[in-house]
Formats: sequence, C-alpha cells, structure tokens
Amino acid sequence: RRRRRRRRRGRSTSMADNPKSELINFLQRYCGRTLTKADVLWNKTGSAGSFQCIARLVCLNGQEFAGEPAGTEKEAEQNAARQ
Repeated sequence: RRRRRRRRRGRSTSMADNPKSELINFLQRYCGRTLTKADVLWNKTGSAGSFQCIARLVCLNGQEFAGEPAGTEKEAEQNAARQ
C-alpha cells in the first residue's frame, strides 16, 4: 500500500523565502538541540512604516546581526536573519 502525503493548506514557502526559519533550522543543527526563545533575541525598533531589527544569537556567544530597514516588523526580522 502506498502512503499518501498530506498537503498543507495555504501558501507553501521554500526556505529561501523565509530566512528566519532557515536561520533557526541552522542554529538547531549547530547547537544539536531545539532552541528556546532565549537563544535568539529579536530587537525591533522603529515606527509607522520604517522598522529595523537586530538579531542577537545568544546561542552563538551573543553575536548580533542588524538587518536593513523595512516597512513592517516581520520584514525587518527577515532582513536581520538574512545577514
């Protein structure tokens, strides 16, 4: 018997479309464990259409990466993860 794969509803995104997920997956493999909220801190600043985010990787000795300014907080997080 063949097993059927379940299709996810909604828009499918590849890892290249979501740098934040790609970063989290890399960090989990690198650290060898599931991450907690304390492992990656997202510091967002800005208001009304201009946001910037700094990703602080506590699980990698506190390295910080600043993303390019973006129109939304979510886009700003993605930009920081892309660095």
